[in-house]
Amino acid sequence: DLKNVTSIGADAFSGCTGLTNLDLKNVTSIGADAFSGCTGLTNLDLKNVTSIGADAFSGCTGLTSLDFKSVASIGNRAFSGCTGLTSLDFKSVASIGNRAFSGCTGLTSLDFKSVTSIGWKAFYGCAGLTAIDLKNVTKLGDSSFGGCTALKDVNLGSVSSLSKSVFENCRNIETIDFGKVSSM
Repeated sequence: DLKNVTSIGADAFSGCTGLTNLDLKNVTSIGADAFSGCTGLTNLDLKNVTSIGADAFSGCTGLTSLDFKSVASIGNRAFSGCTGLTSLDFKSVASIGNRAFSGCTGLTSLDFKSVTSIGWKAFYGCAGLTAIDLKNVTKLGDSSFGGCTALKDVNLGSVSSLSKSVFENCRNIETIDFGKVSSM
C-alpha cells in the first residue's frame, strides 16, 4: 500500500518479478531503476507523476498501457524493452530521454501531443510503428526512429532540422511530410 508515498527512490522495487499491480496515485517522482525488470507489472496509473528517472521501468515486458497525465520528462531508457506496450499518449510530456522506448516492439501507435524534444535512439527498434506525427516536436535526436522497419508514414510537423540517421533502416517509409524542416 503506497497511499502516502510521494517519491520512490532508485532501485526500490528493481527485479520484483511477482509485482503485478501498483497504486501510485500520490507519487510524484520515480527514481532510476525503481521498477526495472518487474516483468509482472501490467498497468500503471501515473496521473500525478511528474518525473520518471533513467531505467525506471526498463524491461517491464508485462506493461501494456501507460497514462502520462502529469509527466513532464521521461528519463533515459525509462521504458526500454517494454515489449508489451502497444500505444502511448504523451498528454503532458515535453521531453523524452535517450533510448526511452527503444526495443518496444509492440508499439503501434504514438500521440506526441506536447512533446518538443526526443532523445537519440528514443524509439530505436520499435518495429511495430507504422505512422508517426511529430506535430509539436522541434528536436529529434540521432537515430531516434532507427530500425522502425514497419514505419510507412511520417509527418515532421515542427521539426526544424534532422539529425543524423533519424530514420536509418526504416526501409518501408512511403510518405514523408517535411513540414517546417529547413535543414537536414
